Amino acid sequence: MKLAIIFIAALFSSTHVFADKWDYSTDVDKMTGKQSSTASITATKQLSLGFPYNGSNYGFLTIRKHPQHGLDVIVTISKGQILCPSYNGCTVKVRFGEGQPINFSAVGPADNSSNTVFLRNAQKFIEQAKKNSSIKIQLNIYQAGGEVLEFDSPSPLVWGAVPTKKPKA
Repeated sequence: MKLAIIFIAALFSSTHVFADKWDYSTDVDKMTGKQSSTASITATKQLSLGFPYNGSNYGFLTIRKHPQHGLDVIVTISKGQILCPSYNGCTVKVRFGEGQPINFSAVGPADNSSNTVFLRNAQKFIEQAKKNSSIKIQLNIYQAGGEVLEFDSPSPLVWGAVPTKKPKA
């Protein structure tokens, strides 16, 4: 038992995350009864932020098609504050594969939480993600500056004909 706890602690203290591929899922929106789809991936390395955001801190990238909210590209960090107010927006740099960085406009969420941004021009992002297995996203984070989230997958995003799991009941 003690050895298992040490092994689990070693896994979580690593700078690499074991979920390094796109995860696809579907669900049914309870309000509309229509299907929503997501594709998500976890950053391959943790962010290294200072107090009070130090410790395990991951980045997440989600593509979502929702019957009420439409098509979204959502970037989230587990801890910290992304400097991108919902009323002003911001610019986020994204690099697909070995290409040049591209600027995407972004906005904070309607609930004003500071660990998430929504990238504008979702269709342009998706088209590039479908061609590249590596995506880097640079966010301006409070007291940390321009931190880069790295998303590496064995294969590019599959979107449109998304392989899905059964919808949750």
